Formats: sequence, structure tokens, C-alpha cells
Amino acid sequence: MIQTHISCEINRYARFLNDCLLPAQRNWVDLVRGQGSVIEVEEHLLNEFDNFPCLAGPIPGRPLNQIRMRDATHPEIAYIYLPPNIAAACLLYQTLMSNENQMRFAVQGSGNAASSGNVAALDIPPYAPASDRGSIVQMYRQLGCADVTFDDISYCLIVPVADSMNSMKCGNLNVYYLAPGAFDVIAAVPVYFS
Repeated sequence: MIQTHISCEINRYARFLNDCLLPAQRNWVDLVRGQGSVIEVEEHLLNEFDNFPCLAGPIPGRPLNQIRMRDATHPEIAYIYLPPNIAAACLLYQTLMSNENQMRFAVQGSGNAASSGNVAALDIPPYAPASDRGSIVQMYRQLGCADVTFDDISYCLIVPVADSMNSMKCGNLNVYYLAPGAFDVIAAVPVYFS
């Protein structure tokens, strides 16, 4: 049942990307191109924004935060495991700012102060038969989050994978990580593995 619910939410989000977001981005690009030199955006950014769904519009001097697509119409998906009250706040406010500090981590060796306080996202859905809360708690502890408990892994956010996410291996798990902030949160669902 949860798998069907998640699939419906992902399909709803995919329709939003294809039927609302991309047409709005294309309209904006047409407007900018029609304005000539009034609004200056690099042509390669306009081309990218015209063809791929993004989490935000072009910002001078910065790359776009493109939503990665698994096929022509559906985004790649990642899962962020959290306590239920935090998951509900993230969904309501469409942000990862509500993520508890005990579940944030620093990326070792990056030399970048912005790399501390990262949020971990996995490619493991909350109904995966081969997964369990213990392995996710272990992953957090390997990342330096010693205070994460079994009970913290009771809900998960469903989010699109975006260019702002980096990835690394943590044991057998593929971990995406990103800085907290505004982000598309597709759904918040309970975890069904033990």
C-alpha cells in the first residue's frame, strides 16, 4: 500500500514538472530572450533552463540546480529518514531546514565550511525488503551522527535528486548529501521496514 502511495505522489510530482514547471520555465526564457539586454543571462543557462526542470531560476555566476530525470518524464528519487514531527515540518514548509542537528554531518576533507550540517538522502525506499532501520542508523553513525537512534528512522521524505546533491559511499549504501534549505519535498511517509 505504501509503495502505491509513493508511486502516486511521484507521478503527481512528475506531472507538475512536465505540465506546469517546464512550460513556466520556457515562458520565462522566451520573455528574457525578448527583452534583449535588459535581463542578462548566459545563453547556455537559458538553454538548460528551457529544456530541464530546475529547483530555482538562473542566478548570475551560479550553475542551475537541475532536477535529475530517470527518464523523459520522471525524476530520480531519494529518501531522507527523519522523526515524524521533523518530516511533517519539512513537508509543510518545503524545506530541509527543519532537519534535526543530530542528523546532520560534515563532509570530511572538503575544506569547505559550507559542507558542515549536510542532510543525508538515500536511494533506499521506506518499504525496501532488504533494508532495515539498523543499517540506516549505522550509516548515520559512520557519518559522525552518534546520537541518531532507531526511533529517529520512523518517517522519510521523498525528494527529487538534484544537481545540488553530491554522492558518496557509506558502507554498502549510496548516500546523497546536500546543504539544508528550500527544497521540493514530494511527500512524507512512514517507514515500513523493521
